[in-house]
Amino acid sequence: MSARIALCEDERIVALDIKAFLQRSGYEVPGIYAAAEDLIDEVETIRPDLVLMDIHLQGEMDGIEAAAILLKRWTIPLILLTAFADGPTIERAKLTHPYAYILKPYDERELKTAISIGLYRATMERRLRRSEERYRGLFEDGIAATMLVGGDGAILESNRAFSRLAPDVGAIQDFLHDAGDATALAEAMRNGRTYGPSEIRVKRSDGREAWALLSAAPMELPDGTEAYQCQAEIGRASGRERV
Repeated sequence: MSARIALCEDERIVALDIKAFLQRSGYEVPGIYAAAEDLIDEVETIRPDLVLMDIHLQGEMDGIEAAAILLKRWTIPLILLTAFADGPTIERAKLTHPYAYILKPYDERELKTAISIGLYRATMERRLRRSEERYRGLFEDGIAATMLVGGDGAILESNRAFSRLAPDVGAIQDFLHDAGDATALAEAMRNGRTYGPSEIRVKRSDGREAWALLSAAPMELPDGTEAYQCQAEIGRASGRERV
């Protein structure tokens, strides 16, 4: 299936020339728009895979403003194709993270390459988002109580199972009933070692205790922060009854 590329260009002759180039290159052009407002109104109907956007357009919104909206609402990849090359405009354009910034009159090979790379990047980013969403679902909906814990023991993030078990706990040390377990876990974290699975007692939000198997492993967050993923499986352990 051909990729769908919408075109936002206020000069009709230029727009038709670009449309012809896109069609010769094997792309579908679901719409040509002289005003960004018109494109935004129809974007959910035409569902473009990529948008070619001029900066100077009819209407009150310029191409950079429109690019920001397309990125925020729909994460649609965009290439700016414009005659504007001044520094302030380029700096504004950077904030919308365009896949390319091409000056008119455009070179066909340059534009075709930018489109090909842009569509490829968009495909990879969609796959990454789907993968992240799957991981998020597994994390949030997991049966075991799962936490991301910082080096100081603070709970950075937790799933629903943990929130139900101990909603007011902000540090892993406060979750563990025995000081010895807390010390052993803290030592493993200081030395970058895995911990467990170890049978421990944990504190529930209702004040009762529960037996659990606790495991922890070091990990690095996307921003480079070192953390631990901890997982507590509440249930039978060594013949003790479920709490």
